[in-house]
Amino acid sequence: MLLINALLVAAVVVSPSPEYETAYTKAVDLEQAKVSCMKAAGFEYLPADHAKATLSDTERKARNGDYAALRAQRAKKGFGVWSLLVHPEP
Repeated sequence: MLLINALLVAAVVVSPSPEYETAYTKAVDLEQAKVSCMKAAGFEYLPADHAKATLSDTERKARNGDYAALRAQRAKKGFGVWSLLVHPEP
């Protein structure tokens, strides 16, 4: 029984939420609407690339409140305000 509960929790944490899927779909639909509107007006518009976010295990654990993962993330990026200047990779 404990194994089944652990697997269910792992499945919930790994799979994206329905709200995320809805927001992603709406963002893609909005970009397509912009493309068709700009094309009808005679302009060329390149839609923004909306790539689905993929998180590593450490990032996922940090977002779920794992203390060790949060400490590791803070040690590398601080509080994240200017960390992109130091660590430009995603």
